[in-house]
Amino acid sequence: MFTGIVADRGIITKISSSTDHNFQLIIAPQKLDLSTVKVGDSIATNGVCLTVIDKSQNNFTADVSHETYECTNLSTLAIGSSVHLEKALLVSDRLDGHIVTGHVDGLAELVAIEPHGKSTDFIISVPLELAKFIAKKGSLALDGISLTVNDLLDLNKVRLTIIPHTMQETNIQNWKVGQKINLEVDLMARYIDRLLNFNQEAHKNSSTNSELTYETLMQNNFI
Repeated sequence: MFTGIVADRGIITKISSSTDHNFQLIIAPQKLDLSTVKVGDSIATNGVCLTVIDKSQNNFTADVSHETYECTNLSTLAIGSSVHLEKALLVSDRLDGHIVTGHVDGLAELVAIEPHGKSTDFIISVPLELAKFIAKKGSLALDGISLTVNDLLDLNKVRLTIIPHTMQETNIQNWKVGQKINLEVDLMARYIDRLLNFNQEAHKNSSTNSELTYETLMQNNFI
C-alpha cells in the first residue's frame, strides 16, 4: 500500500531490451533513502507497484511484466526519464494522501492546461469504463500522485487544480497536452462497484430466493 505522496523523483539509468514486452528498469533515486529497502520490497514507480529484485547504495532494479507494459505508461520511458517514487506504507506511517495500491486501472490523457490564479487547472480525460469510479471532491492517483477531483466535466473528464508546491515537487510541471498518465481510481469505489454488481448477478443466477424473511424463518422452525 502507498499514500500517493511522492517522496522523490528517480532517474531511469538503464532499460533492458526485450522482444516480449518484459523488461527491467534500473532507477537511481535522487533523495529516497534506500538503506531501509531490501530485495522483495515494493516501490511505487509512477504509481506502479514494482518489486525490488536487486539494489545497490545508489539504485534499485525492478522487473516490468507484459501486463504492466500493456496497461501503464512505463513502456514510454527512456534512459534519463524522471519517475515518481514512493516506498511502501508502514502501518505506523501517517496517511497524508489516500490509500493507493499501485495497481493501475488504466491510462488517462491530459487534454487541457489552464492557469488558475497561482495554481493551474489540468483537464484529464479518463477511460469511459473508469469514469463511474470518480466523484467530485473524491480522490484519484495520477502517476502515483494523490489528487483531489475539483469538478466533473462531461461524462469522462475531470478538472484538477494543482497548487504550486505540487507542481514544484512532481513531474506535473512537465506534463503536456496529449500525455498518457497512469490512473488508479479510489479503492473503496472499486470494491463497492464489485459488491453491487456481484449481488445483482448472483440474484439473477440464483434458482432460489435467498432473502431472509419472516416467512422463511417460520418455514424453517426458527420461530
